Amino acid sequence: MAIFLTLATSLASAGEIEAIREASSQILRERPPEKYLYIGIGRSPTPIIAYLQAIAGEKSASQMAYSRAALNEQAAARSPREMDAYLEEVLGPLIRRAHGRRFLFVDYVVNGGFRSALRVIDSFLARRHPSVRYDFMALIGGESLIRNLDWLKRENLIRLDSLDVELERKIRASQYDSVSPVGAWHLGDPAPGLPGENHRDYQSKMRTQVSHDPSYPSFVGIRCSNLFVE
Repeated sequence: MAIFLTLATSLASAGEIEAIREASSQILRERPPEKYLYIGIGRSPTPIIAYLQAIAGEKSASQMAYSRAALNEQAAARSPREMDAYLEEVLGPLIRRAHGRRFLFVDYVVNGGFRSALRVIDSFLARRHPSVRYDFMALIGGESLIRNLDWLKRENLIRLDSLDVELERKIRASQYDSVSPVGAWHLGDPAPGLPGENHRDYQSKMRTQVSHDPSYPSFVGIRCSNLFVE
């Protein structure tokens, strides 16, 4: 089952953090870390994954390098073993440490890329790890919502809304690539690209933001002491 989440923010730093906080809280409420392991697909969900790690612990969430999803789907049809080998390398260690938790794959929807990634990952897990349980969460904002509305209706997605679209625009403009812990990758590359040059500083600032926000545990309705799941 896929989940639909509209993002919100302002361009101001405080507003941006508040928007990320709002989106992350919806994930934590609906899909708590004691039951889910969060996996961001590509660089788009960088701010959400970083905040989830800051709240729930570094090992509660991760990102997988995955770019140009539509081309990946075409390449996977031609070279399924190569795609399977990559996904096994990336997801295998997470499967072994899931300890019964479901996977929550998180990606931003701007065009058909999310659908392509969903189909490739879904096929891989069904064939190679049929016992793994998982859901897909689509992060989507105002402009992308309009372009994808027909598809969203056909898929009958669960809808979780926020208020503003500025964070969505920043993600769409790839402005988080420089702080992403994963680089670009598509099938045929010898290895994923390098992480964003500022990713460690960004993650550190996220942890600092959380540590100075005493209202966050009550905001999401979960005690921080319960969030660090290894």
